[in-house]
Amino acid sequence: MRKCEPVKLTVGDTTSPLVPCAVAMVAKHVVLFKFKPETSPEAIKALEAGVRSLIRIPGVLSMDFGETFTTERSQGFTHVLVADFESRATQAVYDPHPLHVEVVKTLIVPIIAPGGIVVVDIEDPARATASA
Repeated sequence: MRKCEPVKLTVGDTTSPLVPCAVAMVAKHVVLFKFKPETSPEAIKALEAGVRSLIRIPGVLSMDFGETFTTERSQGFTHVLVADFESRATQAVYDPHPLHVEVVKTLIVPIIAPGGIVVVDIEDPARATASA
């Protein structure tokens, strides 16, 4: 955990010095993919390699990509990306990063079926870190 200084928590008219420090929660980025019917296995492998290369972007903690094994309930979405970021702030840096933009433009957009991408983001309080 990072070293941090005590902060004050204000709720309404009450200020409390009891909170020991600010907390940053890990941000999870989940993307579901549905590919065009003509998409080759090679194109999906290239996408996987490109996605996994994004781990080099500062603030990215993990980058996982794989094929679902629960096709009976996936509504045609066949692959999933789950990325963990140090915080929402680091995810905000990731989105416009040139490496991310290039992967989206060259490896994702050409093979995605119409309506074939769903993106959701959450914070994971179980993986919170203290911040200065």
